[in-house]
Amino acid sequence: MASTGASVHAAEWSIGPTFAVGTDDDNNRLLSSPAIGAASTWVFSNVQFQRSTEVTQITITPQVQWQHFDAKEFGDIVNRNLSASFLWTQERGSLNLTAARLDDSTLTTELTETGIASSDVHSLTDRTALSWNYGLAERRAFVLQAAYIDLTYYGREVGYLALLEGYRYLTGSAGEQFNLSERTTLTASGFGDELIAPLAINDSHEEGGELQLIHNFSERMVLNVTVGGSARSLEGERSTGTVANVTFTRSSELGSVALNYSRQLTPYGTGVLADRQQISLTGTYNLTEKLDLNASLLRIENSQSVVYLRLDRRSYTGLNCGLDWRPLEPWRLRLEGGTTRTQTFDAVSIPVTEWRVALSLTWTPHPLIWP
Repeated sequence: MASTGASVHAAEWSIGPTFAVGTDDDNNRLLSSPAIGAASTWVFSNVQFQRSTEVTQITITPQVQWQHFDAKEFGDIVNRNLSASFLWTQERGSLNLTAARLDDSTLTTELTETGIASSDVHSLTDRTALSWNYGLAERRAFVLQAAYIDLTYYGREVGYLALLEGYRYLTGSAGEQFNLSERTTLTASGFGDELIAPLAINDSHEEGGELQLIHNFSERMVLNVTVGGSARSLEGERSTGTVANVTFTRSSELGSVALNYSRQLTPYGTGVLADRQQISLTGTYNLTEKLDLNASLLRIENSQSVVYLRLDRRSYTGLNCGLDWRPLEPWRLRLEGGTTRTQTFDAVSIPVTEWRVALSLTWTPHPLIWP
């Protein structure tokens, strides 16, 4: 009984809320032709509940965002998300379980992929994932990962729903990790995934292998490289392809920079796997202790050959710049502007450009912590 009481006493509880309000103006919110512009105001909030002990950590985070538009073409939207995670750490390994239910407007989820977006259509995503790492020897470990996604759509726009079919998507990988040195690890693994679509003819799967190398040049500079290949069956057609992911991050007292490149099959709401390449560059520069300048560049290219009826953004380029001011520690005032260049999602694509500006205020008080 004494041991049980000590274990309970060692648990630490915390609650960390975040609240934000903002307004923006966008001259082409649907990335369509002709352009449909609209200004909006929004309110956002989430609360992180966490329980931690020496070996476990449980986190639950509900989140909600309400957004109102001044144009009659857009109705008010409410995004509601709930996520949870469980981390169990032992001497020889760790187990991490995550789960989430995401209810988001397609104005956010579909703009860079299918382009089928409406304030009256929402995506509903149920997602679970498992990650297990177990030490086999001093410099060797077994790693296992698995995930499941169930995506459906709902709303009043029947025409959009006829195109957005949804899917179920299963992924898994297993391999061995080698600690080559204090700064370098190498992981060899095999992986597989399967997409189950409402129309059986669209079912697709892939199997392959990959190598991952992580090298810490220093505490502030890290390189993470993953390369591999796979055999694929996309809508009944067999082929081979490559997978890659490269991430480089560097930080200093003046700021940070991160570069990421990835190429892999990505599930789309139209019920197919698309061969997608993505490159992003983000950077932050600390002008003063309370003022930061940041920018991001995103480039996405989607393969035309595997996207259902060619309903996709074949390419997408976005540039965003922002200025963050923190007058007090829990407060942040952000002014940002950006532009996007892509094309309409129809069979005959037309180039479109979008400009936007936004102002937001965020309050993140210190978490409440008690034993």
